[in-house]
Amino acid sequence: MIWSNIKYILLHLRVITFIAIFIIIVFNLNSAYSQNKNKNNTISSTPKRIIRPMSPLDPITLNAEGIKIRLWGVKMARTIETPIELQALDFIEKKIGSEPVSCKIETIKNKTPYARCTTHTNEDLALALLQAGYVITDRYQTYNSSFASSYDAAQNLAKEKRTGIWKFAIKGNTENLIPDWLAPYMPSLVPLSLVFGPIIGLTLIAAATRRGFNKILKRQLMEFKESRQKEEALFRREKLVLAAALEGELEENKVKLEAFLTIYQNILDELSNSTITPKYKKGGDLLHKHPAMNRTVFEGSINKLSALDMNTASSLSKLYANIYSEPEYETITPNTPLDDVKNKIKQTIRQAQALIPQIDYAIEQLRNTMTEELGVDNKDKKNKTKTTPPVAA
Repeated sequence: MIWSNIKYILLHLRVITFIAIFIIIVFNLNSAYSQNKNKNNTISSTPKRIIRPMSPLDPITLNAEGIKIRLWGVKMARTIETPIELQALDFIEKKIGSEPVSCKIETIKNKTPYARCTTHTNEDLALALLQAGYVITDRYQTYNSSFASSYDAAQNLAKEKRTGIWKFAIKGNTENLIPDWLAPYMPSLVPLSLVFGPIIGLTLIAAATRRGFNKILKRQLMEFKESRQKEEALFRREKLVLAAALEGELEENKVKLEAFLTIYQNILDELSNSTITPKYKKGGDLLHKHPAMNRTVFEGSINKLSALDMNTASSLSKLYANIYSEPEYETITPNTPLDDVKNKIKQTIRQAQALIPQIDYAIEQLRNTMTEELGVDNKDKKNKTKTTPPVAA
């Protein structure tokens, strides 16, 4: 009973296996038929000749409105010289220009058509590239074809001329490198070259090294000179800006000082008039010991005074020692004698008047500095009057 069941199961397994194998064979045959049908449809759908404007993607591939066409019968010439491929691309671009290209489809591989293409002047692009040495013959394609001889002839012509890739692929015959007239002297020239060759080589290397050092030294000197000129120009500009800023501040202080003198001279005149009762007699008053003037530029440029000449810097330091940004006051009571008040005002006026010639002298020095930095003629320098420093009161 058990044995009969086993036989029954084995029989069914054989049947199932046979059916599975049959289904697989039918499926594979159907797939092969579909692929062959699609291939035939693709080949039949591709036109035998394409005529339209084209642009090269590489030396053997053209782009015709999205369709990539490979040149039949040739293949890329591989070399480490990148300019060869660029020259080939430029070569084919000039051949095509903006005119239409006529391509006759010879075969299709992997959905890529291979064609013989000619320019508008009926020049075969593949033959032109072969003659220029930018591509080589693909003998797998040209074998047993009617174009094999013409393609080989074009390639042999490029070899003879050593153009394109053949300039690097073919080495010259070394046997003809030595002229016939030099051959008898070679036995004696070879030992001499071995002896004197290294000496001459070392001499040339030493000369080239010395020349290189001289160039480096000259370049460093030029860079140092340019750097120094830039530093001097920057120094002159800072000096000019400093002098102009100080001159403007002193001009402003001079105006304030003259206004201060005018006010205090009027006060002194009123005190000298016996018909007018002095104002301070009514409730007292405040008396300025010196005028309030500006020191902002000077204080901000103290560390830059060395850019000016020694006399100018010294004059400015002495002048600003008597210039105060905040005035000092002296209180005058109604009981202060009139003569004492008048004497104090006169002293204040004398001290303020003594600053005017010092300011004028400093302004003149700054102007001379700016004139020198801006550049004046020799005649102007000779005719320029030298100011003398004022005597302190």
